[in-house]
Amino acid sequence: MKYKLSMDDISLLHRRGANPLSGLDSQTLVWKTCLRQIAFLSSPHQDFALEETDEIFSGSAAFAFLLEIICGLHSPVVGETEVLGQFKNFAAGAIENESSMNPPLRQFLQALLLNAKVMRAEHLVGLGSQGYGSLVRKLSKSESSVTLMGSGQLVEEILPWLAKQKSLQVVCRNPHKAARFQEKYPSLKVAQTETVTEVYSCVVIAA
Repeated sequence: MKYKLSMDDISLLHRRGANPLSGLDSQTLVWKTCLRQIAFLSSPHQDFALEETDEIFSGSAAFAFLLEIICGLHSPVVGETEVLGQFKNFAAGAIENESSMNPPLRQFLQALLLNAKVMRAEHLVGLGSQGYGSLVRKLSKSESSVTLMGSGQLVEEILPWLAKQKSLQVVCRNPHKAARFQEKYPSLKVAQTETVTEVYSCVVIAA
């Protein structure tokens, strides 16, 4: 580690998927991605409802686990970079939120970002371009048109990699959620999952 701090008071609850965390205090800080949810607990013995696959980490184990997450080592595309950007945005917003922030937690988040920068520079340099957007662009190189299934953050991250070279379509349950994409990419086609009649030959599940 390149950054020393006391982490004895830091505990994390990790849950895969989007099933809501219940029983947490309203001020509990929770980071959510398309793959997982991580709650920053005031105590590992806090009273909440656990699922069978939930995990709790404390102290240095919590730091190491979350560092691996934000460096993309637990992602389907190993070493992908988007998750680090997501965490940076989350941490910036959390640090500004006085009600959910305390000095140990602030130091914990800042140390994670510093260590992630060092780890990527010293140990993951060969995976620097491994993001979902770059991977989709590589795999769809021979395709002129791509359909993206979904309307969330993953679609938002993939679109810039494809928009200049390809015709694009987004298919999702709620087209209103995808309307924000058309503001930036006016030629983007949006269709509802239940009523779509045609998709492109290259389909990417991004949900």
